[in-house]
Amino acid sequence: MFVTNVLVAGSVVFTGASYLVQHARQKTALARVGSGQESPAPSVVVVGDERPAQQTKQYSLLSAASLGFATGGLFFPALTYVSIPLTVYTTVPILDAGIRALFDEQRLKPSVVSSALLLSLLLTDRYLPAAALSWLHHTLREFGQRVEALVQQFQFEEGSKLLDLLRQLGGGTPQTVWLVTETGEVNVPFANVKIGDVLVVSKGEVIPVVGTVLSGQASLNLALLTQSNQLAEVGVGDSVPPMAMVQSGRITVRVESLRG
Repeated sequence: MFVTNVLVAGSVVFTGASYLVQHARQKTALARVGSGQESPAPSVVVVGDERPAQQTKQYSLLSAASLGFATGGLFFPALTYVSIPLTVYTTVPILDAGIRALFDEQRLKPSVVSSALLLSLLLTDRYLPAAALSWLHHTLREFGQRVEALVQQFQFEEGSKLLDLLRQLGGGTPQTVWLVTETGEVNVPFANVKIGDVLVVSKGEVIPVVGTVLSGQASLNLALLTQSNQLAEVGVGDSVPPMAMVQSGRITVRVESLRG
């Protein structure tokens, strides 16, 4: 179809021109930095198919709509013509990513393969497979970004916990603790804890106060106090010292004295 070929050709030209303009700007900026006319800006690394999560979600939704219209076109041909501009539009970022991967990184990444397949499908008027491929590419990209965000969040949380533990092992106090309130257990800054409060201490955590066990049972590692791997079993009514690590179990402790 002539109109489709024009749209595809226009997308390729637009993507290529955008890449060349940005590449020229980068070279100009580097030349100015090298000549001392400008101070170097913070380095930004463009990695192929990486785009902001919100933009990726937008393309994923548009490609899903395009796939829906293309599928409906099997029964109502007019819907196919609605899907064509959507498919072409969602193809542009894939082409952009493919060009960057091929020329900047000189690597054969999925975006390069997807670009070639999409162009061949659109130019041969196979709109449904093109829409399906565009939807699959953006959906997988969105899924990958979500997984990456979850991994980064997990690493940040685990890193924070490790730093907090190391701070306590060095004699410091934790940043936050779990406090028992009328509405349940609440994570609060340690600075807000006062005598008489009830804290929850679980496996792997260091007891930050002098207190009495109100509920639960636990094995405490007293290595930080006795310089040995001695374990002490504690239960309801037992006193617990600061700097004791809960080896196993879970206890609630009424605060009797805060560490200075």
